[in-house]
Parts: sequence; C-alpha cells; structure tokens
Amino acid sequence: MVCRKCLADASPLLTWIAFTYRWKRGFSHRIGANLALWFSILLRVFTNLGGVIAVNYEARAKGVKRGMRRSEAQALCPDLIFYYVPEARQKADLSRYRLAGREVLKVFCSFGATVECASIDEAYIDLTALVNREGNNEQPVSYGALGTAYVEGYDTNRDFLSNIDWKVRGGDAFLARGAEIMTQMRREVFLKTKFTCSAGISHNKVVAKLAAGLHKPNQLTVVPHSSVHKLFETVAVHKMRGLGGKLGEQVSEHLQVQTMAQLAEVSAAKLTSIFGTRTGMWLYELSHGVDHETVADRLLSKSIGCAKNFPGKTALMTVKDVSKWANSLCEEMEERLKLDQKTNQRVARLLTVSNGIQSRSIPLTGITFTKVFLYNSVMAGLSKLNVAPQGSGDWTPPIKMLSFIASKFEVLDKSANIMKYIGNTKKSTERAEAKSSTSSTIKGLYFCNVLSIQVTTHYVFPYIYIHIYIYICFVFAQLNHIIIN
Repeated sequence: MVCRKCLADASPLLTWIAFTYRWKRGFSHRIGANLALWFSILLRVFTNLGGVIAVNYEARAKGVKRGMRRSEAQALCPDLIFYYVPEARQKADLSRYRLAGREVLKVFCSFGATVECASIDEAYIDLTALVNREGNNEQPVSYGALGTAYVEGYDTNRDFLSNIDWKVRGGDAFLARGAEIMTQMRREVFLKTKFTCSAGISHNKVVAKLAAGLHKPNQLTVVPHSSVHKLFETVAVHKMRGLGGKLGEQVSEHLQVQTMAQLAEVSAAKLTSIFGTRTGMWLYELSHGVDHETVADRLLSKSIGCAKNFPGKTALMTVKDVSKWANSLCEEMEERLKLDQKTNQRVARLLTVSNGIQSRSIPLTGITFTKVFLYNSVMAGLSKLNVAPQGSGDWTPPIKMLSFIASKFEVLDKSANIMKYIGNTKKSTERAEAKSSTSSTIKGLYFCNVLSIQVTTHYVFPYIYIHIYIYICFVFAQLNHIIIN
C-alpha cells in the first residue's frame, strides 16, 4: 500500500527541465516568432527536399509539424521563419545544440543542485538538499516569488500558498520553496544564456516530467500530491514513463484501462497476480503518483548515438547502400567517441546496432576505435539481420532506420596498462584491414568511398559544382527551346 503520510513528510523534491533554444547565436532571436529549424541535404537543394526537424510552440499552433517539407510548412504558416541547421555527412549536425545544453547545465550546477542529464535539452534536478539548507524556516514564500507559475488543482499560485501550513516540514511547503528556487534558476539561465526553460516540480521523476509539459513554453508547473489523481484522469497509460512499450499495451489490454486514474482503481492484489509482485507493485504505486527512482548526479549522457532515417522510397535495399551509410555513421561515431574520450576521460564498452526492427549488441575492447574497426563490427552485426540470398547484393528487409549506440562507459584508469589496450585495438584494426581486401562487403565500402563520391570534405564541393552546372545547362536548354519556338 502507499503511505500518503510518509510521502508528504519525507519525499524528495524533484524537477524536470526542458530547455528552449531561443537564442540569436544560431537560434530564434525573436521571442514569439513562428520558428522552424530546417534541414536540407546539400546535394538535393534544387529539388526542394529537406525537412523540418524542430518546431516552436507558436508554429505548432498553426499546424506546422516535424517532418514536413519546407513548402508544406510555409503553406500552413506563410510568416514562418526558417533556420538552417548545419549539415554533416548528409544529416543534421546537432553539435551546437549539445554545447548549448551544457551551458544551461552549468548554471543549474552553480546553485549546488544534483543534476542528471537526460538528453540534449532535458535534465532532472533534485532540489531536496537546497530546500533542506533553510532548516526549520517557517517564513511563508511570498506571493510574488513564484512569478507566473501554475499549480495543478489551484486557480492561482496565491491560492496554493495560502493553504500551506508553514510550520509543517515537507509536503506542499517543500514544493513551494522548491518552486521559489526553480524560479531563481530559470531567471539565472536566461540572464546568462538567453535560453528559456519549461520546468515541472513534484515529489518524483515521473510526475515532475509530466508537469513540465502541461504549460509550455517557458513556464513552471507545480503538481502537489493531492492533485495527482485529478491530473491522471487526463494522462493515457502509454504516455507514462516506462509504459510506452509492450508493458503499457499489456496493461491496457488485460485490465481494459486507458488512463492512469483508471489504473489506480485496480487493486494491488490483482496487479501482482497478473504481472508478478515486483511489476505489479510498481504499477500500483505509479498509478498513485509514487516513484522511488532517485536523481543520479550525472552531467554526461549514458550513451552516444548516431542514426539516420530512410522513409518511403529512400529505404536501403542493397548491400552497397547499407555499406555506404554504415560507413558514414561510423565516421561520425569515431569523431564523437574521440571527442568524448578526450573531454570526459571515458570509453564505451558496448555498441548496439539496430535496423529499426531488430538490434544486435557488440562488445567493445580497447580504448581507440577507428572508423574501419567500427565499420567491420557494425557490418558483422547488421549482416545477421539481412535475410536476402547471400551474394545477391540485396538487403532484406529494407532498412528504414539505421542507428548505432555506444554505451556502458567506463572511466579510463590511468594506472592501467594503456599499451595493452592500444595493442589489442591495433591488432583488431589490422585484421579488419587485411580482411577488407577480400571481403565483398568491404569492397562495397571502397566502391562507395571512391566511385560514388561520398559526401566528405574531399568531394562535397566538386559534387555540388557538378549539380549546379547541370542545373544551369538545363535552364539554358529550356530558354533556348522557348526562343526557338
């Protein structure tokens, strides 16, 4: 059973933060402008390809969505402002956004809070220690201290503050003091970086994350435990953290429930009988707004991923195409792993390869991973997912999404025998290079690199000039045809 008293008296105070990039250094410099970040493959610029990869809330309100072509988005919102996202290896380069996210995290850390990086623009923050520093402070939080913050279950934040017994330690008093601190943090972030943040505050990760999405953009939302059940009446089961996959589907099908409030009506005994003791009790507590996962003191991502989508007719259907894109993604992975190792003194121990449907895990040894080493590892894993006849050159099923994720990072031990690791990786690379001279797969790689003129710093500009020349010739031919007629 859930102990409500314990929750109110001793629960932690957690915040979910989502950063909003509205900065003139490559981002929107007009607060309130309709903005879309647009990515166009350079070699296809004349065919008006490329797509919207991020949309602000003002543009979303007018129907603009991610994945739309520029012409589609502009038809819905003629005053839409497009910002071109830099391109590398025929895909969007998000490096500047990663650096921007680090700037925001630095501000949060300067307050002394425990910060857990969740993604390129999201983080969890544990404010418990900061609130506890105030000791037995019975002074009420002023009405103006929360600014324009929303409090679920209350018409105004003034109503919320008026109902708090400030002599009681924990509970809503904790939330109010945490909201005051978060208001200061968000203000400091804007002063130092010109970024805005949406934040949600509650007693655990799950509810805090839900809260942050209720009143975007650039708002703070507080969810007291007393308001959780009312909030859960509008939250679908599959929208909850941890229930977006098969487990969420099983819960909805077996119990015939659609919302978290409906799930809360199911007894703990029934849940444990269907899903087992551990999962059943987790579901029961989650449906009542209780989650015990703590915020890890981690500013680094747990994984480094490189991915590329191939929708519709662009799906990869040949070994040659798969080889080309595997090589490109491995080049990016090598670059990012080297930078991460130099910056954070750590090394990945697992590489997960996925075609969007299935995945394979590949153990990594050594401390230096070259593109060739990564490519051979990746192709060995992907080849197991190809059911086309061997030697046909085909790839079945066609790949609509290719992703490589490096994870299980270990901190480098400077006292370890580094030369041993270097030697292991060097030998693996040498074996890979020797094998490449006879392997048909590696021949495909060579073909892609040389004959297909892959987009690199050596070939991208000549290739663009060729397309420009062809385009100009086409225009003159059309003009000549018109003049003659």
